[in-house]
Amino acid sequence: MKTITHLSQTLQTLLTETADELARSSRFVQRQRLVSGSDFVQGLVFGLMAEPDATYHQLHLAYSRRSPHPISATGFDQRFTPQAVAFLKRMVAAGLQSGLQQAMGTVFGLLKRFNGVYVLDGTRVSLPDGQQHLLTRLNLTSGEMTWEQTDQRQHDNHFALSHAPLPVGALRLADLGFFDLDTFAQLNQQGVYWLSRYKTGTRLYDETGQLLDLGQLLQSGSVDCPVWVGQQRLPARLVAQPVPPIVRQQRQNDHRHRARRKQRPISTRVLGLAGWTIYLTNILTLDFAALAALARARWQIERVFKLWKSFFRLPQSASHLPIRRQCLFWAKLLVILIAHWLMRLDKRTFPERSLWQTAQVIQSFAFSLFDALSDNTLLQCVLNDFQSTLARVSHLSKRASHPLSFQLLA
Repeated sequence: MKTITHLSQTLQTLLTETADELARSSRFVQRQRLVSGSDFVQGLVFGLMAEPDATYHQLHLAYSRRSPHPISATGFDQRFTPQAVAFLKRMVAAGLQSGLQQAMGTVFGLLKRFNGVYVLDGTRVSLPDGQQHLLTRLNLTSGEMTWEQTDQRQHDNHFALSHAPLPVGALRLADLGFFDLDTFAQLNQQGVYWLSRYKTGTRLYDETGQLLDLGQLLQSGSVDCPVWVGQQRLPARLVAQPVPPIVRQQRQNDHRHRARRKQRPISTRVLGLAGWTIYLTNILTLDFAALAALARARWQIERVFKLWKSFFRLPQSASHLPIRRQCLFWAKLLVILIAHWLMRLDKRTFPERSLWQTAQVIQSFAFSLFDALSDNTLLQCVLNDFQSTLARVSHLSKRASHPLSFQLLA
């Protein structure tokens, strides 16, 4: 109940008081007579939540549902201006700063061992004025999500979010694009766990400082030993196991395909290591199966990106006009942020949830939330009904032959 109260207050504050304040400071209301910032953003948010591919006529209907200032559909469409883009950008930034912090769900299995399991990854979406690059951080334990965006071309490791401090005892998961020994050393100092696949070419040393031949080391079979990594001599644990022949063949084919696409030669060393799953980590107490389950959990963030692009239709727009497409992009980002807040009312942990079914529940409640937004008591009742519905439909079914990630984590 405490979380529902907090969520209702956050939604009301963001979509009314904050919206009106930011609209004034963004010069949106000065140019757009009658339409207030809160009316405009509420019509967009709940209209797009109910129908991600909404036309401007459908968004006008959503706006007209509660606004005391009637305007025509054409008049509403004329509100999509550069000032509206600036206003919606600031709304997204304000939403990110007011995110919910309470942990939801019952922590289970391997997730219990860490003070949060944080997954980092980036995605890009195309707009008429260029690409937007979003670096996203997802906590699998609580469902908390945040992101940092830029329209500049830059490596994921150059975002401030990729180096933002994590709680002591947390685990950081990221792909090889984030492989950086200085970052790992910093995490060691902060008391944060990390787990990464081995990056081909990284030098490994034994306790005497002798350079290790990884290929020769793997000839003895499965490996689990302490190593010192790179010129920094970063202390770590090397864990490796061979993969089945069919997996090895598929990996080698993938390497050859990438090499042909980039017109680069491929070394026999890379092809040889394709027959192994190799991890570097500072976790000392878990076996290979547990580490592999945690490494696989990194793909949960790919489920998030798929939801954004396939369900909420983030890159798509029913309009061909650049300024309207930009407005709808930022409005959809705000919809996505609010949707993730709503998802956290699910008492299951993040890996157990069917994101698609959860999004469908959010879609079905969009106008109920819209109608209740001005009445805190009524909004809490709607959120209670929403939470009850999630409990009945949002779970993933277990699989016996190919267990899902949450089964392996359990």
